[in-house]
Amino acid sequence: MEPVLDSRQVDLVPFRRPAEPGKCLYVTGIPATLPREEKWDQLQRAFSAHGLLYEVYLPTVKPPPPLSVTSDPSPQDRPEYALVKFYSQRAAAVAQKTLNGRLFVSGKALKVQLATRRAPPSLHSPPLHISRCQELANYYLGFNGWSVQIISLLPASNTVSAGEGKEV
Repeated sequence: MEPVLDSRQVDLVPFRRPAEPGKCLYVTGIPATLPREEKWDQLQRAFSAHGLLYEVYLPTVKPPPPLSVTSDPSPQDRPEYALVKFYSQRAAAVAQKTLNGRLFVSGKALKVQLATRRAPPSLHSPPLHISRCQELANYYLGFNGWSVQIISLLPASNTVSAGEGKEV
């Protein structure tokens, strides 16, 4: 079933690790011949165009044991997968709809689908690190940076003393 994308719906983005269903995409068909950094960079660029990413996870693939006689393809021929996690459910749905079968890495079209969890999600996901909170606020609220220093203090000239209040 295709996700319903309605521009009038509000997408709440809590300042916690995204653990809700619908925020993680399972990307398959990634060629194993590319260097890991290049795979990560291509996926990061393609998916971040649709929303702020929490992470792009590329698992390390263990090579088969030496001298094994199996019919498995070599590690270079085996396609790999990635998990792409968004902060926003809407951004994940748009990316999945837009990129499925249309995203190419080394000439191969990738399959993009919503990831399904095998284990039940925990009731409370841990809070984000402060740098991730700043990244979220910058993205969704349009800030271009934060400071931990006080830049200037305004004088308290607009304060009303006890006897100078307005009559009601």
